[in-house]
Parts: sequence; C-alpha cells; structure tokens
Amino acid sequence: DMFFLFSDSIMTLIGKHDYNVKKYRDGQCLFLFGNKNSNKYSIKEVRQAITFSLNRDEIINEVSNSTFYDKIDIPYIYSDIKYRYDVYGADNVLLSNGWTKTSGIYGKNVNGSYVSLTLKLLVNVNDTNKVKVAEKIKEQVEKNGIRINIEKLTLEQISEKIAQNDFDLVLADVYINNYPDISFLNQYVNINDTVNKKIIQLENSTPENIEKNILDLQNTIYEEVCVIGIMARNTNIVYQKDIQGIEDTNYMKIFNDFSSIVKVKEE
Repeated sequence: DMFFLFSDSIMTLIGKHDYNVKKYRDGQCLFLFGNKNSNKYSIKEVRQAITFSLNRDEIINEVSNSTFYDKIDIPYIYSDIKYRYDVYGADNVLLSNGWTKTSGIYGKNVNGSYVSLTLKLLVNVNDTNKVKVAEKIKEQVEKNGIRINIEKLTLEQISEKIAQNDFDLVLADVYINNYPDISFLNQYVNINDTVNKKIIQLENSTPENIEKNILDLQNTIYEEVCVIGIMARNTNIVYQKDIQGIEDTNYMKIFNDFSSIVKVKEE
C-alpha cells in the first residue's frame, strides 16, 4: 500500500506506476555550528558574511540531485530562508564594518589585536557527504575573502577539539522536529546575551504569550545568525492513489517504529 523512498534512482523507476508521492522532512538537518568563544565567529558580521557566501543549491547538488534535500536557515524544520546567496552582501557587510583585504583575506584590528579571517572547520572524516559539503563551503567562502582550514577528524577527535575550544566551526547533523525542545536551542543557539534573554523569556512563557515568545526567539536567531543552516533531508512516501488522508504529513513520525508493531515485508 505504501513505502518510503530515500533515493533519486528509485524514484525514476516508480514513475511508470500508478502511485501518489508525498514529500516530508524526516528531521535530519545539516548545520554549521560555531564556537561562541571564537574571536572570529563571535563577530556578527563574520557570521553574516559566511552565510551570504554559501550557495546552498550548489552544495545540495554536490551531495544529491536535490530531490531529497531542501535549504534550511535555522533549527526549525520548516522555516523561511532569509539569508540568500549574495556575494555582494558578503563583501558589503564586512567592508561596512571596517574589514579590509590583505593578500585576498579580510582582516581588521579588534580590541587592539589584528584578526585575520582564517577559520578552522571540523568535519567527520568518516562521513563522505559531510566532507564533500565542507570542501564546497571552503571553496565558496574563500571566494569572498574568508579562508577556511578544514580539519578532517574522527568523532572522538572532534569532541576533544570542541571541549578544548580549539575550533571556529563544526559541520554537524542534528535531528529536529517542527517544535524543537528549548534545551536543544539553548545548547546550540545561545551565543550571546541578546539570544539568552529571548530563551529565558520563552522558558518563562504563559499559555497566553508562548506563541509570541517562540516567534520572538525565532526572529532573534535569524537576526543574530546564531547557526548557519545548510540543508534538511526529505523522505518520499509512495502510496496507492486510492488511499486517502496522507495530505498532512506531520504525523509521519508515527512510522519511525513501524517494524516493532507490524510485520514489514522487505523486498
């Protein structure tokens, strides 16, 4: 009656059959998370410039034929895309804040010390797709005067680097739903006092103002560029045309443990 697809090649095969296809996000998202203690990532215009530099359509095509991925900005599984690819925007946001290029790399004096925009990006060496994405990010960002040094490490080594604050960026998968747990946001998004105030405001919400406070936090995450979204993975559910009620896919998570409650036939 129905089955799930994760592959472009299989999708081409079912086209000849009499099925409906519904796409939904399965929760897996890829983000660039930053070190809020980094003297580079902690600067807002640097985060903005990195985001403007990313052509996420090109990155997605590097990993897939794009059928199974969508662009994402922030840790809400369905959200607007407010930061779009804009090479002029990347340059302008740095130039307007006093950054200048030396040997093709932006830099400026910050609190009495010269800061060159050379950032360290950690990526899992054993994840081929993440390595491809990291290399594409490096290529795109360096065109706009921000150098990226990729360190391909094991997960254990990445954890050690994060514990030592020895990184600027890390490329990571997270699994989220439509309404992320506040503890998730607190762990990854709370990069400065502006964001922290909105998180506390949401934690102290009443039923009357919780919707407004969620929106306030979401807008602040956009404004502060707390994390840099890359893409969210999609799954296709393929089902016979006479089956009704699959227009709304928000409930699809009930199928996560399908095999534990019914017999699933694998072919």
